[in-house]
Amino acid sequence: MREARIDDYWRKVSSRKYPTQMKRFTFSNIAGLGSGDITFSGGINAICGPNGSGKSTLLSCIHCALNLSYPCQDFTFRASSACSCDSWSVILDVNGREYILTHTEGINTRTGELPEALRVASLEPSRESPYLLHQFRTTDNLEEQLETVEPSISGNEERGILTYLVGKDYSSIKIYELEDSYDMPLVPFFEVSVKDVFYDSR
Repeated sequence: MREARIDDYWRKVSSRKYPTQMKRFTFSNIAGLGSGDITFSGGINAICGPNGSGKSTLLSCIHCALNLSYPCQDFTFRASSACSCDSWSVILDVNGREYILTHTEGINTRTGELPEALRVASLEPSRESPYLLHQFRTTDNLEEQLETVEPSISGNEERGILTYLVGKDYSSIKIYELEDSYDMPLVPFFEVSVKDVFYDSR
């Protein structure tokens, strides 16, 4: 029954019409993975595999390829040594229009001018969570930062989904999105309550 409901939620979010989607990622000579061609479907995709199979390496290279944290008119498509990838090609679908970004032999090209600045955030829980917890707990002006952000308050449906997945009966969930904080483009900070118990991301 639990797996069936998870499948239902997955079908719901995966069939949603997302305005920006990555359709395809082609790469050459990624360390530990070699070369390959991955086709994505829908706005949410899952990359699965055993420990050490290269999931994090692949996601790191995708993040490098989609490093669009600049206004598009000033956009420079940059290779990163951390990616250890000789070349790549990314196909994006933005509001129904296709754009191709490529990096080959140190030369960056793209087809078409992206209609707006796109922001890409990568969050790897096993690495980022301990770092963020430390930052939240040691930042003196965290409350001041939170006061400048209007939180997103989860509705009954979202709370129901999280209650089911996590196994806690949440009374309220607030999500603050802190921009350009802690050397990251976007950081989520949570405040939740379970009955009369309140706690947050610290």
